Amino acid sequence: MAQAFDKVWHQGLPFKLKTVLPHTYYLILQSFLFHRFFSVRQGLEISTIRPVLARVPQGSILAPSLYIIYTHDIPTNSGTLTAT
Repeated sequence: MAQAFDKVWHQGLPFKLKTVLPHTYYLILQSFLFHRFFSVRQGLEISTIRPVLARVPQGSILAPSLYIIYTHDIPTNSGTLTAT
């Protein structure tokens, strides 16, 4: 499951959160997940600020739970090969 949290699709996660959580919790998580930005610094140079378009914030206690919600409906049966 290397880099699993980096693969969470930001437009798909809120849809799933809306279906499994009360609206109030959804709004709280939405403010936690979205409108995040990053930049990269190498030496003295700093890149422009860019939006984060995928991933769950790592290092938070919520990250594993959000990933489980995101992947809980992956179809499984004897004829299905699941890979990410």
